[in-house]
Amino acid sequence: MQELDQRPGRAVRDPEERYDLGPEVAQLPSSRIFDATARLTGARVFVQMVARTDEELAALAEALEKGARALSDAGVPGRPVEWDVAARPGWIVYDHHGDPLATALRRGRDPSLVDSVAIETAVALEVLGKIGLTHRAINPRTLFQQNRRVALLGLDALRASYTTARGDVAAPNDPRYTAPEAVDGGGDIKADVYSLGCVLFALMTGAPPYFGSAEVIREAHRTQPIPTVPGDDAFGWNELLARMLAKDPRARPQPSEIAGLVRKARQRFAVLAPAPTVVPAKRGRRMGPIGVVVAALLVVLAGGAAAMTVLAPKAPAVTPVASTPPVAAETAPVAAASPAAPPETAPEATPAPGAAATAAVRTTAPGPVATPRPTVARTPAPTPAPISQVSPAAGPRGTLFRFAVGGFTPGAVFTQSYSDTTGFQSNPIASGVVGQDGVARTTLNADGSMRTGPHALRITAAGVSRVVTFQITQ
Repeated sequence: MQELDQRPGRAVRDPEERYDLGPEVAQLPSSRIFDATARLTGARVFVQMVARTDEELAALAEALEKGARALSDAGVPGRPVEWDVAARPGWIVYDHHGDPLATALRRGRDPSLVDSVAIETAVALEVLGKIGLTHRAINPRTLFQQNRRVALLGLDALRASYTTARGDVAAPNDPRYTAPEAVDGGGDIKADVYSLGCVLFALMTGAPPYFGSAEVIREAHRTQPIPTVPGDDAFGWNELLARMLAKDPRARPQPSEIAGLVRKARQRFAVLAPAPTVVPAKRGRRMGPIGVVVAALLVVLAGGAAAMTVLAPKAPAVTPVASTPPVAAETAPVAAASPAAPPETAPEATPAPGAAATAAVRTTAPGPVATPRPTVARTPAPTPAPISQVSPAAGPRGTLFRFAVGGFTPGAVFTQSYSDTTGFQSNPIASGVVGQDGVARTTLNADGSMRTGPHALRITAAGVSRVVTFQITQ
């Protein structure tokens, strides 16, 4: 038995002679991907078994040879290691890389993955586009992520274009992620960009853009308006998604443009947060690693909450009151650390409005005392009445359940998890920011892995948890 040749190329052996196939991690229209282990080296890999006709495999051979070598040379995550589509069944071996995005989507929306999925997948598509190939099967089952790096698997659908190749008997992609022109058997790399846009939409909302039977979904891709992502956290992203999901392929960006558009979307969200007040930092003992991490986290959360506040309707006008004489500066409340503080020093707390000038004087050289700014008395926001809404209350697998749960602190980050009557409890994941009305809005897609029967969704924010029940039917 030969040792695994790490150079990409054809293998002449049955893969099961060299690999122990483990559990199935993804099922595609005409192939299955397995977690596997190399018997000689113990290395973990993914093995894709391609169950296609002789004609389909013959049509795949040339495209796979070109595409797999190009992706291997580019060093992308999950690169193809070896393949043989002359065998029956054909097979492809990839470097092991994390879990399919479909696994993450079972837990609900995850906007934190949008940046890396968009940019990393676009890099792989750019490699394929330069040699005149299209992937044709971009969906959460062919994209695998680990530590914000994304691998593109499912290369058994590679073609020079979306045009139906001889022998094709199965649609290469899930209709929920298929471009309108690809429904009719046409398209090029811009159709892959559309499919990637559908994946990003699912990460932002928990489900793809359109629902229904396969025929209803195909018609929706052709004729229905481009959906938008609701909520404050979608600011900037809807512009990107509108371009990627354009009905006309000519209006969509090239893969090489996507990274710049993602950065632009992120910047549009960031500019909503006002610049923090810079206060000279007092030198003190060095911050330990944990302190640095906590300070950075506070800055991120403060910036996100400030961005949400700017998006909210304006607060009622307030009337300034007379300023209070300065008191001891050490009584000023502590705020998030200023990013301008040198890393080797402990950041100084940002004073409250009424004590800002006093705090600044205490941390600078002796000089004239600044006049304190007047304290602004703000009307406290009314505490919203708790609400618990789910729509629909019951539905079969594949239903997108929408939740609106109130009674939380506005601007707080909330997590969600779900459970069923068997005792199963999913891991909690960060799902969004509570709106200025105190309502957490989220979605959950009931996929085929979830059990039928009653379920409970738990939403937690700022130490407060609320539970909403819903029913999954057959």
